[in-house]
Amino acid sequence: MSVFAFYITLALSSIGISNAQSLYKSGAILTSPFDTLRGSIKYISYNKASTKCIFRDSLGNETNYLPDELFGYIIEDQLYFRSKEIGKSNAQFLEVVYQGTLILYALRDKNQKNFFYIENPATGEFELLRQKTIR
Repeated sequence: MSVFAFYITLALSSIGISNAQSLYKSGAILTSPFDTLRGSIKYISYNKASTKCIFRDSLGNETNYLPDELFGYIIEDQLYFRSKEIGKSNAQFLEVVYQGTLILYALRDKNQKNFFYIENPATGEFELLRQKTIR
């Protein structure tokens, strides 16, 4: 009976280890628009993705980056976060939802509220989109 309990404990502990490793996704950090470092990004949650980037290089060294330290980062070539200054001096990583003649950004704050910003790359205009109700 104790051998059975040992194998159950071993199986359950391996599930926890595999979940911890799966937090790392292949990706890259952008130190500038033209400089990319490939490695792994620790993706904890969408909310925390806007406040910091945890990068692991090929040697396994882990580095924490704040939005004012990077141009942006990419997770699995699907999620692209770019550092933008919100307000007077509050930099955040914003998710790039659409990039074309205009760039649409998304941000979810700690209260689970979504914000959308639009930028015109030609003019540099950057503004918060506001919801308007028409009756």
